[in-house]
Amino acid sequence: MRAMDSMREKLLPLRLYRMDGESRVEAELSAAAEGLDLVYQALESLTQEAFVETAEGLGLAMRELAFGSERTDLPLELRREMLLYRGAVTVNDNTKESVERALFSIGLRAELWEAPREQKLYVICYEVLDQQVTRYRLKQSALRFLPAHLEIIFDFGKVTWAYLQETEKTFQQLEEPGYTWEQIRELE
Repeated sequence: MRAMDSMREKLLPLRLYRMDGESRVEAELSAAAEGLDLVYQALESLTQEAFVETAEGLGLAMRELAFGSERTDLPLELRREMLLYRGAVTVNDNTKESVERALFSIGLRAELWEAPREQKLYVICYEVLDQQVTRYRLKQSALRFLPAHLEIIFDFGKVTWAYLQETEKTFQQLEEPGYTWEQIRELE
């Protein structure tokens, strides 16, 4: 009992109270100390959750929710790294590597391909870290970090031979509605 030890240490030198374990004063102090210990524990927990580097639960969850969705399925260190980078992005972070790290901080493991003559930037998405977030929401989050003067084209890479086989549709069935490649990518 941390609070009781502290009170005993401060009151014993005064010699005003009998502290032998049987006095009423000591019983009252002990009851008050129990309540104070609960407050100390709550304060320690709040202090821990207040900083990304030490947060483990509520502190991470609240910050993640502010940026999108909670990522409890990811390792703790990865969640911290993503939040720390997301909070550290500045106007000077305009290199390819910086933008790719910013995309990672929102949950996209991606690579940028530049087409300067066409004024386009291709975002090749290799992995979406949070499958609960829609592509639309990921794109909107990513656009905050990407150059506004370029046309941004996202490629989530779903159209692979394996994917086409998983759709259980023949090429003829995919061709009949007149789908574009972009529409085929959006098929679930």
